[in-house]
Amino acid sequence: GLDQTPDLYSKLIVYAVPGAEEPWVRRMFLNEGFIAGFFPNGVAADLWALYADDTRMDAPRDEEHDQIVALATKEDTRTPDLPTGYSCRLAEPSDATELANLLQNSFSEYPAPRSNERLGGAMVERAKFFRCVEDGEGRLVAAAAAELDLERLAAEITDCATDPEHRGQGLIAYILWCLEQDVAKLYGINDVYTLARADDEGMNGVFSRLGYHYT
Repeated sequence: GLDQTPDLYSKLIVYAVPGAEEPWVRRMFLNEGFIAGFFPNGVAADLWALYADDTRMDAPRDEEHDQIVALATKEDTRTPDLPTGYSCRLAEPSDATELANLLQNSFSEYPAPRSNERLGGAMVERAKFFRCVEDGEGRLVAAAAAELDLERLAAEITDCATDPEHRGQGLIAYILWCLEQDVAKLYGINDVYTLARADDEGMNGVFSRLGYHYT
């Protein structure tokens, strides 16, 4: 069970059809939100979470988080630009080591392990589709991924990271805009969603400016 493998998983998320709450509650899952139109017939998905690490369940800043999200989601929609001196491209499995380092260096506590082997394998298996931004010296300084669900024709935006020295220039916004075009053209995916941290006003603002709707 999950409680026997806390070294592997500290949180398990289930995407469930609404209306079957009792079995999840009985098994100690907590409802954490929903995603509109998640299933092929247009039905929303309820998100249920089970924690092996109780510290991840604590939410002492709920009111503050609500205020941050409310401010961030008021951003006006607009198309992003890539600043001068940077270039954006598709990532390859050979970029896995740099991507893993970027993710680990961008977050003090990344909730899921990101090794170069796992990232490279996910790209080869078409489970994840990465884009990255390089600076003028060819260093990988920002990246994000679309986690592909080829059966449902949906994608979750994840693994958004920018080197601290290059933040505040809209690099992630440009990558995400490109990713949306990529998955639509290459995989026929027009259903894109994300699970954004409530205390990250910057990322919530980015998604609002790109036209995402908060639920």
